Formats: sequence, structure tokens, C-alpha cells
Amino acid sequence: MHKFQNQCLEVLQPTTAYLVLDLKSSKHSEPPELSAAAMSQKQALAELQQQIDNLRRREKRARARSLRQPKHRCSPQHARTLMVYLLGGHSSDIAVDFVLGRGWRHRWKQPCAASPADLKAGKHEGEVAAVIEQAFMDAPMSALVAFDFNPLEHFEFHDLLGASKYVMEHNLYNWIASQNANHGVAPSREQVVEQLETSIPLQTPQKVRVKLCNLLNGHPRKQRKWLARFRKRWGARIGVLRPQEAVSLPDRRQKAGGNL
Repeated sequence: MHKFQNQCLEVLQPTTAYLVLDLKSSKHSEPPELSAAAMSQKQALAELQQQIDNLRRREKRARARSLRQPKHRCSPQHARTLMVYLLGGHSSDIAVDFVLGRGWRHRWKQPCAASPADLKAGKHEGEVAAVIEQAFMDAPMSALVAFDFNPLEHFEFHDLLGASKYVMEHNLYNWIASQNANHGVAPSREQVVEQLETSIPLQTPQKVRVKLCNLLNGHPRKQRKWLARFRKRWGARIGVLRPQEAVSLPDRRQKAGGNL
């Protein structure tokens, strides 16, 4: 009985294979010209749909930017902003730069989201300056007196350190820019280190001043690493002016261009 079944299977297997092959060979196939045209139209439709999706996403981002309020590194009414304003000699420009995030380590996040037209006209800066000055006018007299005479007992050390450090770096950056533009020179590492202590605000408490001076005290390698971070925050770069016999002041200013 088993022998008979095996023989039947041996006979049926070629027939089954023949039927399958026959079905495949009878399948209808489109002409190559029509198949290529259909694939081309399908690809064109896919590309068009991709362009439509990109335009929709772009419009959505633009609408979100138009409705978004300007972002600040720190609120104009924050205590640290008031400290920057006072340590900078009641300078609204330094306080506005602090609020807008200039010289911030996260420069790629663009803390200020005001429109380019407002920034060019100084509209947003003027509004921020007005808020900062109003916050100073609204500050209690007791807080201002405490800041002048004993700030460490009435304010957070972290806020005092952050505000003093920002004003110091702001003054240092302005000094470097002045050396580039007015004198046509790029300060060396030794000159910047020497200028650092002079850039610390006069009202800075002694404990905070020692902390800031320690930033560049030590090995030259430590100083170079700090200066590299400083350049990254403030958008400066290393540059050397080639000595020449006679270089006019406009040429020196053009060649300097914020070198450090």
C-alpha cells in the first residue's frame, strides 16, 4: 500500500509543477512602454506631494514664529537683570544685551525672536530698555541700599556672580573691540588676562571678585581654554595683523574686524 502511494506521488509531482508553470506563463503582462510611463507619472506625483508637504510645514513654522512672543535669556524685571543694570553703571545697553542673550553660551538657540525689521530699527531693544528702567524705578529703596552696602547678605551669591561675570565679559569684549577698531591691534593672551581684573565692576563684592579673578589664574593652558569659550560666546576669533611700513587707520580697522 505504501509503495503504491509513493508511486502516485512520483507521477503527480511533475504534473503539478507543469500546471504551475503553465499558469505563470499565461499571466497577462503590460507592454514595457506603458509600464515605464506609469512609473514616471507615479514618481512625478510623489515629488509634487513632497513639495506640497514641505510648503505646508514651512507655512506652519512661519505662522508659529509670527505668533510667538520674543524670548529672553532673563526677564527684564528679574533681580539679576537689575544687578547687571547697577553693576554696569546704570547702563541700559548692557542690561538689554543681557536680557536678549548676547554673549550667551547657547547662541544657536537665538534667545531674541524679534522680527529682523524691529531689530534693525532698535524697536525691541528700546522696549526692553524701557521695561528695565521702569523696574529700577519700581525697586524698593531698601533693596538698592542693601545692594550698595552689603549685597552678600541680601542677595543670592549665584546671582551676584552671574551678573558680575556678565558685566566683566561685556567690558572685556568692548575693550578688545576698541583695540581692534581704534588701534588696529589684536590683543595677546597676556594682555587679555591683564585686562580681565580691570573689567570687573567696581561695586563687585570682594568674594565675587576673587572668584572671577580665579577664572584666568593658573597655567596658560587654562587661560587658553577659557578664552576659547569666551570667543565662542561673543563671536570673536583669533587673528593676527601683518606688520607693514605704513597702514592707514581705515585699513587697520578693516583688517582687524573683531580679532582676538
